[in-house]
Amino acid sequence: LIAAGIFGALLQPSPGDVFDWTGHSLQFLGSLYMLLVAAAASQQEFRAKEITAEAALRKSNDLYHLLFENMTEGFFIGEVVYDKKGKPYDYRHLEANPACERQTGFKREQTMGKTSREVFLPCPTQIAIDKFCEAGAYGRASHFDFYSIVFRKHLDMYVLPCGKDKFGALYVSSDGPVPFNSPPSAPTIWWRACH
Repeated sequence: LIAAGIFGALLQPSPGDVFDWTGHSLQFLGSLYMLLVAAAASQQEFRAKEITAEAALRKSNDLYHLLFENMTEGFFIGEVVYDKKGKPYDYRHLEANPACERQTGFKREQTMGKTSREVFLPCPTQIAIDKFCEAGAYGRASHFDFYSIVFRKHLDMYVLPCGKDKFGALYVSSDGPVPFNSPPSAPTIWWRACH
């Protein structure tokens, strides 16, 4: 029996047997057919819901990518890198939006898959590394402001945990001086950042 595209059962008597197509046999076949029709309808209903959910997910992803690609704030996702003792000590760039490229001057190809120590040589900003590692390794969100010698600007940074060993960093560049923390001279910044 085939109902709505689903193979149900094939009843075939043994050679020489006489099959009684009356009474209980026909009632059984009718019930089996109705069961197969109900199963097919249920499967079609499930598939319709699945298609609707897939469409909603696609729409949500499209909206996320639209926001990610067009926002003015820099945003990137990073992953904590651990030393041989299991202590977080650096992070690897996983994804960045176009605003991140515009604000830092680094193209995606220069940063993706690389650690901060590889990208920002000779001296990455330790406060940022520490805050990113805290978010990814320990789940601690933070907000901080610092002057980056690499970018030669102030950055107002928001860091959030994004799953195991990952974090997201959203930042805006404030090229003007920060009232409570104006930048010291370049040699002083260099010394503080590297020591």
